[in-house]
Amino acid sequence: MSSWPACCGGCRPCGRPGWLQAAAGRPGNRLLHLDLHPGNVLLTGDGPRVVDWANAARGAPGADVACTWLILATATVTQPSLEEGRAGLLAAFLDGVDPAAARPHLRAEARRRRAERDLTAEEQAEIDRFLAREAGEASL
Repeated sequence: MSSWPACCGGCRPCGRPGWLQAAAGRPGNRLLHLDLHPGNVLLTGDGPRVVDWANAARGAPGADVACTWLILATATVTQPSLEEGRAGLLAAFLDGVDPAAARPHLRAEARRRRAERDLTAEEQAEIDRFLAREAGEASL
């Protein structure tokens, strides 16, 4: 069984992700998307397809989980109906992954997200609040 995600198929001939740049501070050789969120999943007649692989790298799977967790928890949502669904989406996501494996990568992913040019000051502040909450919960 292939560990490649369901995508356009263009990357399959390339073989294992060893040809990809290693994600800094995330040792491993698994394919990482590093920008997975609902906006990067297209629903097609053949099932969901993940798009926008511009940040793809290889590394530890927990780093990809941490990145998605951070995005789902902190990204600005402009529609109130979407904001209302955020908690449920985040809970469903965390129920299907291993948060303990992702926690060690949260700070590195936060640094990477903060370096993005299109991140607003509010999103930067929300990342700080998220990290503070997670640090408190992890110490319980």
